[in-house]
Amino acid sequence: MVLADSGGVESEETAALLALVEAADQLPGIRRRNIAELVETWGGARAILDHKGARSPLAGDSLGARLAAAVTPGQVATWERRLAMLSGRHPEVSLVTIVDPTFPPGLRHTPSTTPFLFVRGQLLQRDARAMAIAGTRHPSPEGIEQAHDLSGAFVAAGITVVSGLAEGIDTAAHQGALASGGRTVAVLGHGALVPVYPPSNAALVHEIAHSGSAIVSQFWPWTPPSRQTFPQRNATSSALALGTVVVEAGERSGARLQADLCLRQGRVLFLPEHLVATEEWARRYAGSSGVRVFRCGTEVVDHLEHLTPVPRSTQLRFGEGPP
Repeated sequence: MVLADSGGVESEETAALLALVEAADQLPGIRRRNIAELVETWGGARAILDHKGARSPLAGDSLGARLAAAVTPGQVATWERRLAMLSGRHPEVSLVTIVDPTFPPGLRHTPSTTPFLFVRGQLLQRDARAMAIAGTRHPSPEGIEQAHDLSGAFVAAGITVVSGLAEGIDTAAHQGALASGGRTVAVLGHGALVPVYPPSNAALVHEIAHSGSAIVSQFWPWTPPSRQTFPQRNATSSALALGTVVVEAGERSGARLQADLCLRQGRVLFLPEHLVATEEWARRYAGSSGVRVFRCGTEVVDHLEHLTPVPRSTQLRFGEGPP
């Protein structure tokens, strides 16, 4: 959906969801993933707010009751106005939420899911068949070449390339996908309306958006980049894909963190032989369940042929309670 729609039930539902997220951000013990679970259970965000009161079905759901009680009618109305304003000023940005049928299924079915994404460009159903590429911001020439070649191999197999828009390996991954005429999804570590970080990739963002691919952000549009936002970006990058390839990465890198998140999310982690040979952390992971060590991109593609994309959920029906 666009940021502002016809002003009907769908607009109210979107505003209600964002009001719930805003409230959750201020409440101890409630995470954004809890909202995704509650919305799925109760059939929508508006349904949660409509079930306020001691005698409502929500009364037995302490988490949902706390969250609903923290949202005032004025907050929902405020979000409707904000969405209309953002749509008018930034028509190039759209919003997809967990109540939309187009919400990425990988995020919907992942414990660390975000309830919404701000999007520049287009997310397509075919993006459910995606691979994430991660790595250091200071790669070797061989690492850049491998990231570029992996992207080309994925594109040739009809696979979308997901990465985090960082300098180094991420940049090479996005560029490789575009050079091969394929799709790539860049996951931002900041809001969709703040200057691109790193600034050196501003032109790349423009190219991605205008090529029909997508730039996505799980943060409020005005959120600046920070130490907290980049690990969250890694979690979303992993969740959007069937697996993650870590090309080059040290023990304390964000790519190493994504490797861990990938396995926690039930995805497949792919490690090149040269990384296993040179990095102790990669050798530890190499013997773990869900990890594949490879020599070339075709081995990764061949393995992906046996993986099934997460099924796309049916759209929630607004106002319905739990089954």
